Amino acid sequence: MENKQIISDINDYTVEKHPNIKNVQIIEGKNNFPISWLNQQGYCEYQICLQYFKDIKVGQTKAMTQGTAEHEKLEARFKETAEIAMQAGQTGHYVLSTIHTIDSVEVLTRLRKIGVSNYDIGSTLATSLSQRLVRRVCPDCAQERDFTEEEKEIINRIARKYHVEYDFKGKKTYTTVGCEKCNNTGFYGRIGIFEVLNITENIKELIVKDASSIEIRNKAIEEGYKPLVIDGFNKIMEGYTTLQELNSKLVIY
Repeated sequence: MENKQIISDINDYTVEKHPNIKNVQIIEGKNNFPISWLNQQGYCEYQICLQYFKDIKVGQTKAMTQGTAEHEKLEARFKETAEIAMQAGQTGHYVLSTIHTIDSVEVLTRLRKIGVSNYDIGSTLATSLSQRLVRRVCPDCAQERDFTEEEKEIINRIARKYHVEYDFKGKKTYTTVGCEKCNNTGFYGRIGIFEVLNITENIKELIVKDASSIEIRNKAIEEGYKPLVIDGFNKIMEGYTTLQELNSKLVIY
C-alpha cells in the first residue's frame, strides 16, 4: 500500500529562502492518532504503533530508493523515526528533524535516551537549534524607561557565565501597560529567541566518548556557543521584549 502522506512539495517560505532546493519530502505515518482516542476506541496501541512505523519506513524507503528525497523533514519522536533520520543523513540526504527537548544541547541526551548510538549521533548530526517564543511589547501603549539596577545586575550576572557583558548606556526598556490594540495585555505579537549548537570535531569526540551533557555544554561554551537566554537578553536590549517576559519563559531568576 502506498503511503499517501509522502508530500513532494515546497512551501512558499522554502522557495523564497532557498530557491535552489528543488525537492522536499515530508515523511509521516498516517495513523498518528491521540493515544486517549485509541484507548477509547479499544484499539491495540501496539498494533497501531507497528503500522505507524511501517508507514514511515515505507515512505522513507521509497524516497531513498527512487532518489527523489534530496531534502526531508520528519519528527524524531521515537527510536524508529530517529534512526530513519540518521540513516537518511548517512546516505547523503539533507534531513531537517524536530525533537522535543529543552535546548539544543539536550537534543544529544534525548537521542541517546530513545536509543540512538553515540556513533550515529556524532557522525551524522551537524547542527542543533533550539527556539522559544516570547511576547513583544505593544508599540502603542508601552512606556519607555531606564533599566533598574536590579535588572542590570540580573542580566550581566547571567551573561558573564557565557563571556558576555552588556553596556546599558543609552539603552531603554519598557513597562507594559495595556490598551485596546493589545487586549490590555501590554504585549502584541511574538518574536523568536534562538540558540545554535554546532557539532564541531571536539563536540563529536565528546559525544562518541559518551560525555555528559554538562561536559558537552562546557566545551561548546568554550567554542562560542550562546544559549537561549543570551539571545533573549539581546532582544531585551533591542526593545522587543522585557526581562519579566523572558523570565516567564526560561525561569532565569
